[in-house]
Amino acid sequence: MPTFVSNGKWFPARERVVDPNAEPGKEVYEGPDRAAMWDLKSQGVEFLGKDIKLDTELVVRAKQMGFKDLDEYLNAYGYDKKAAEADFQKKMQIVNTHKNPVPKQATRFVGGGFDATGNGRDAVGGFGEVPSVEEMTSKKK
Repeated sequence: MPTFVSNGKWFPARERVVDPNAEPGKEVYEGPDRAAMWDLKSQGVEFLGKDIKLDTELVVRAKQMGFKDLDEYLNAYGYDKKAAEADFQKKMQIVNTHKNPVPKQATRFVGGGFDATGNGRDAVGGFGEVPSVEEMTSKKK
């Protein structure tokens, strides 16, 4: 799945792919996200999106709201160009290594309801822990 970083224009994020059979630290590829580059190449563009100053919808909205220009509109809504650029540069430095996420603990369900399947486990239950398979089969005997 492609990974992008945006400041209005969407650029490929950085990635590092390591061959698991190679010596530790011998990268196979380090650079722009390959899937993102493939998307850009298939569309014949260098980036997606557009610069905030060239967004016609935003310019029209600023004029409709009575601002003299886009800069006045952005200042009124607290846009800080330097902070936004610093945040963009910080995000461009992040390298995706495609490591598997840490597994989360499974959801625990409570028992209850009505079971009329006819498998010898017919029950109208209260709430509590779900009985284990061993408990269910031992009650059947």
